[in-house]
Amino acid sequence: MITESTAKKISNLRNLGHLSKIILLYIPEIFNVEDFSIFIKNRINTKFMLEFDNNISEQYKNQLNDLIDTLIESRFLGRYIEYYGQDREKENIMSNRYFD
Repeated sequence: MITESTAKKISNLRNLGHLSKIILLYIPEIFNVEDFSIFIKNRINTKFMLEFDNNISEQYKNQLNDLIDTLIESRFLGRYIEYYGQDREKENIMSNRYFD
C-alpha cells in the first residue's frame, strides 16, 4: 500500500545498487512526486515505471508533467510515467526510451 511517506522512505534507501527495476502501479495522489523525483534522477542504472491512479487532480498532473518534462529534456532512459489524460507525445517518448 502506498502512503504519503512512501516516496520519502524509498528515496532514503541506500543499498539499492543491485536493483534493476522499480514498478509502481495505481499510485494515489498522496505519493510525493517531488521526493521521488530526486530518487529517480540519482538512480541512473535503475528503470522506473510509474502508473498513477485515474483519480488524480489537475494540480497533481501538473507536478507529474514537470517531472516528465525534466526527464525528457535530460534524456534519461528507462523512465516511464503514465496517467490518465497525459500528453500522448510525451508518453510515446518515454515509452520508446523505456521499452527500447
